Amino acid sequence: MAYYPMTTNKEGEIDMKNIVEAIKNELNDRFTLTENRALAYETSGHQLLDMNFKLTSYRNLDESEIENDFAKVYAENPRLAVKFMFFAGDVRGGAGERRVFRTCLHAACSGRRRSSRGPRTARPCCAR
Repeated sequence: MAYYPMTTNKEGEIDMKNIVEAIKNELNDRFTLTENRALAYETSGHQLLDMNFKLTSYRNLDESEIENDFAKVYAENPRLAVKFMFFAGDVRGGAGERRVFRTCLHAACSGRRRSSRGPRTARPCCAR
C-alpha cells in the first residue's frame, strides 16, 4: 500500500483533492461484482483489512490460501499481523477461528528464525 503525501495549499491547509485523486488512481481498475451483482472494489488497499473481511470464508478454503494471505499481511506490517493472528484465534475476545490461528502460526514460525520467537512468547495462553 502506498502512503500518500500530505500536500498543503498556499494557506497551509491540507490539500485533500490530491490525496483523493491518488487513491482513485491506485484503485481505479480494481472493480468486481458482488454476489448480489453490485459493483465493488476488489481490494481495500490494505492486506490486513482484506484478510479480516475474508476471515470467516477461510473455513472452506485451503490452508495454502490462508498462508498466502497471511504472508502478504506479514510483509505489510509484521507486528499487526501477529496481533491479528492472535485475534483470529482468541475464542473469548476475538473471532474464535482456531484453524486460521494454527495455520497463521505455522506460517509465521516456519522458515523465519528471527520472527519465530515473537508469536510463541507473545501470549502464553491463547486459542484454547
